[in-house]
Amino acid sequence: LLGDLDARGVALETRPLSAAAVKGHYFQIYLPRLHDAMRTLFESFGAWTGETAFEVIGDIVDELASQGGVSMTKAAPGLVNINVPFRL
Repeated sequence: LLGDLDARGVALETRPLSAAAVKGHYFQIYLPRLHDAMRTLFESFGAWTGETAFEVIGDIVDELASQGGVSMTKAAPGLVNINVPFRL
């Protein structure tokens, strides 16, 4: 969602259904930090020299897990699905 909005030059707040889905949810306070982290990763795409660039996302996931839970499941060899449960 966030990457798609950026690619279109559209702010989350201008998409009523998407904005309503996160409004008031515990995840809402993490969204700006996650968005910034993802933008930083995108801006340095192809120049990553290791996992260090992703540590900020890991820190956010750690905080989420302590607040509302995060589940990870193996999707395929070398792939993991990360689910942050929330109510619509």
